[in-house]
Amino acid sequence: MRIVSIENGSSWLRPLFKTVDKAAALGRRGPMLGGRLPSRPSEALAEHLWVCPFPEDDVPGLIDAIGADHVLFGSDYPHPEGLREPRDFISRLSGFDAEVTRKVLRGNTARLLGAAL
Repeated sequence: MRIVSIENGSSWLRPLFKTVDKAAALGRRGPMLGGRLPSRPSEALAEHLWVCPFPEDDVPGLIDAIGADHVLFGSDYPHPEGLREPRDFISRLSGFDAEVTRKVLRGNTARLLGAAL
């Protein structure tokens, strides 16, 4: 299963991860329908989730939370979540190497859609 969150930003991700992990911890003493989880729920969710952050979101924090392979670039200008100059998003990736930048700007979306790199 692949879940792609577009036009929702990314500020909701860390609270969601915390909530699903907390819910699993609270239920650890009860019966586990389907058996015990092999990993934390947040880790299992991160394997199947791709997120397109708003330009003003904490992009490095998102990459830390979900991994560079699951962060997508998108620009929806003139909507509020888009940039007039999409290449300005590159500054949100300062501090990351060229490989991470390529993944976020194009590679992840191409792989997700099955397009040639």
